[in-house]
Amino acid sequence: MSTLTAPVTAAPRPSRRAPGLRLREVARLLLVPDAAAAVTPAAQARDVQELLVRTGYLGEAGITGRWRPVTVDAVRRFQHDHGLPTDGIAGADTVDALLEVAERRA
Repeated sequence: MSTLTAPVTAAPRPSRRAPGLRLREVARLLLVPDAAAAVTPAAQARDVQELLVRTGYLGEAGITGRWRPVTVDAVRRFQHDHGLPTDGIAGADTVDALLEVAERRA
């Protein structure tokens, strides 16, 4: 008598995409809905990094297009200083606050 077994599958790979909602992605969705697919993780990270530079939480050298610990730390510092949940994720509330502070500094 043979025993049936379920096929073995690999665990899903973790996403390399930076966490949270991204500025350029939101803007493209609002302006051109089909363009959202063209947004790359590097562009998303760069957008947040540029806002962090404009708000004084990241140095110019921090604009790498990669979601690295220095970016997460800068997001956390910004969140802490602005009364947001300090999770290091650039979600909608964090991006809105970054935009507001950047506009005031412009």
